[in-house]
Amino acid sequence: MPVPSDLSVRRDASSRRRNRFGPWLALASVLSVLTVALALAYWVWQPATLRIAVGPAGSDDQALIAAVAKAFDARGGAVRLVPIETDGTLQSLNLLGAGKADLAVARGDFAMPADTNSVAILRRNFVVLWAPAARKGAARPKIMEIASLTGRRIGVVGLGDANLNLLRVILAESGVNP
Repeated sequence: MPVPSDLSVRRDASSRRRNRFGPWLALASVLSVLTVALALAYWVWQPATLRIAVGPAGSDDQALIAAVAKAFDARGGAVRLVPIETDGTLQSLNLLGAGKADLAVARGDFAMPADTNSVAILRRNFVVLWAPAARKGAARPKIMEIASLTGRRIGVVGLGDANLNLLRVILAESGVNP
């Protein structure tokens, strides 16, 4: 009978260890692959988060965006909105232009940053031109049309230059020299 060599004894012991740990190694490999696949799926299926600049605080625009964001969250869809509170339209557009916001609620008469586009027009604001009635006994005629504003002093309500720029456009389109 041949005497087993030291090398063959080591081979037999090694194959017995492999046979003993083989199912456990296979199970650990399957669990590792499954964990990586689940982590990847979780990362891929996370909703896209869009930061939307809106303000000022307490405005109708902010209330609308908060309601839309809440509705998106309730549905658990592929998009999540995160409102960023600003002092107003100008700051919202500045955040959009600087890349600190993905969307912004802004007025159409403000200059948009060069690399942005309109996504949606949610509402249109209107302009009110209000002229006081002539005082009793005064010879001033009533202002009945925009052309009657020529040579008169006009007050503009609102902060910033947007309302003033809008008034200039209206006057120029009506044939009145701003």
